[in-house]
Amino acid sequence: MEQLINFIIRPPRAEYNPKNDLLDQEFMLKGKWYQRKDLEVVNNRGDVLQCSHYMPIVPPEGNLLPCVIYCHGNRLVILITGNRFAWDGLRAL
Repeated sequence: MEQLINFIIRPPRAEYNPKNDLLDQEFMLKGKWYQRKDLEVVNNRGDVLQCSHYMPIVPPEGNLLPCVIYCHGNRLVILITGNRFAWDGLRAL
């Protein structure tokens, strides 16, 4: 019974491989080139957070771009909305 309760309360995390399941490391969108850099961040508890940083290869001159930090729990994966920032031409980490 405890396994069933844990499955409902904390379902297994979806697995994905950034190299296979996200946009390419470099990609063109609306005539501009962008890049994705994958990195890992370790928090105070020792948990490893998987991150993808999307940004234009050539940033616009004189303009700072916003950076959106999108965090999700175990019930949602970055595949659902993470690439949306890049599609809109925003930087996301």
